[in-house]
Order: sequence, then structure tokens, then C-alpha cells
Amino acid sequence: EAQQHVPFPINEVVWDYQIMRTDIGEAEALLVAVKTDVIYQLLTEVGSILPGADIVDVGSISLGNIIYQSQDVASMEDGYAVLNLGARSSCVIIVNKDIFWMRILPLGGDSITSGIQKAFEIDFETAEEYKHKGNLRPEIEKAAEPDFNRKLVEQVSGGYTKIIFELKRSLNFFRTQHPG
Repeated sequence: EAQQHVPFPINEVVWDYQIMRTDIGEAEALLVAVKTDVIYQLLTEVGSILPGADIVDVGSISLGNIIYQSQDVASMEDGYAVLNLGARSSCVIIVNKDIFWMRILPLGGDSITSGIQKAFEIDFETAEEYKHKGNLRPEIEKAAEPDFNRKLVEQVSGGYTKIIFELKRSLNFFRTQHPG
């Protein structure tokens, strides 16, 4: 069963599952799979800093667990929705008394930086600075490049628009799977 949900050969991954909910004749499970070489690389890197480390957890699942443990989610009808905006990807997590649901979004802050990089034909590091601090080029007279700020705002807002679109798409998918 796991093989059909994992995009790698099953002998190349470390995988585990957790039964999240059971109904008559059905079970809902959380399946997590990571390539074995990625796990060994992480354990090697972490082990050099923290000798004896032998557990690797998925950040988004850890965040969901923190929410679940720190709030009285077990008695909540509505629960929480959290967007974890990362560099290369983001994750939406929904937790309530009956549900622990998450979905990885293929966009993050780097997608905004890449848009700035292409629009201005600059290196990634400079584009990252533009994203965080805005116009870092006071030496350029506004008359010489009047569209700089407009172009920067277009790239940043366009990047966030794509992330919001993916978030809405995921929330709509969630609603179809968990009506009510």
C-alpha cells in the first residue's frame, strides 16, 4: 500500500505511518517517507554538532504537534490553520480535535527572490536583499530609473499572489475532503 503513495522505490526510503482516525471499515493514516541517503546525511550533520542524535522529524509535523500539544485542540471544533512559509516550499497545517492535515506547497520565499532576480537581471543574493529591504540602490536617481520600485513591488506581490493561490487551492481541496 505504501509503495503507491511514495514517489521512490520503497527500498530507497525510510518510512513510517501513524493511524490518525478510524471509522467503520476505514482508517486515515499519515504516511511519511524520506530517502535513506537524506536521513543519513542529516544524522551525520546533526551528529557532528549533537553527538548521539538518532531521531529526525519532519518540521511541519513537529509544528503541528506543537500546536496540538500547546492548545486545547482536543476539545475544539474549529481548531487551527497554520501556514509555514519556507524558503523553497511552504506547508499548510490544519489541526482540530479530529483532524491533523497538512499539504506541502511548492512555493516559498525563494520563488519571490527568483522573480526579482530575473526581472532585474541580478544575482540571487542581491535579489534577496531587495526582497527584504526594498530599494537598496540610493545611488540611482529616481529620474534615471523611475520604474525600479514599481517593478520590485510587482515581483514581490506577484510572488505572494502565487503562494496565496496555492494556499486557497489547498484549502479548497481540504474542504472537499472534510466537509462541514
